[in-house]
Amino acid sequence: MEDQEDRQIILTAHGMSVDDVDNRIVIPIQDGRIPPLPCIMANAGKYEHGQTFTNKNFHYQCQNGTAEVVEAMCFDNGVHYSIGDTFRNGSFRLTCGRDGIVIEGCYLQNSGEYLMAGESRIVNRQRHECEVLGDGRVRYQVKVIGCVRDGQQYNIAQVFTDRHVRYQCKNDGSLDVL
Repeated sequence: MEDQEDRQIILTAHGMSVDDVDNRIVIPIQDGRIPPLPCIMANAGKYEHGQTFTNKNFHYQCQNGTAEVVEAMCFDNGVHYSIGDTFRNGSFRLTCGRDGIVIEGCYLQNSGEYLMAGESRIVNRQRHECEVLGDGRVRYQVKVIGCVRDGQQYNIAQVFTDRHVRYQCKNDGSLDVL
């Protein structure tokens, strides 16, 4: 007859070996009873039955050895956001999605107004661009429409004289010497 005191259950994180002491839990079986099982996640820790915890974009609760997703969420600058929440980080308008934080658009400089990703708008002789670069990256730029010389703005095609030299403002913002 087998000694009940020597029986045990070894839980391992998915894909891990029973020899990996950092990713396993040994549970002794006493009097033939199996206690509620804790949860273990590879490189994310060990949690007792009923305990809740957060890992990456998900909030979990340990239910008898299974880490069940309670809520998907996002974390940015020390703040937790729920799915669908929109928030600002610098020039960017961000939204918490199921797969993490998504850049939705760009806030106009010194303003609460924003552009959607891929959009541009002209405001006060400046072109504001929220450019999509790929791989989920977005860049916000402000470009002066026309030309600037010594702090003075000039319209495209405008001709002006500075210190006996004539200039003409080109489409790309550069100056031609005439």
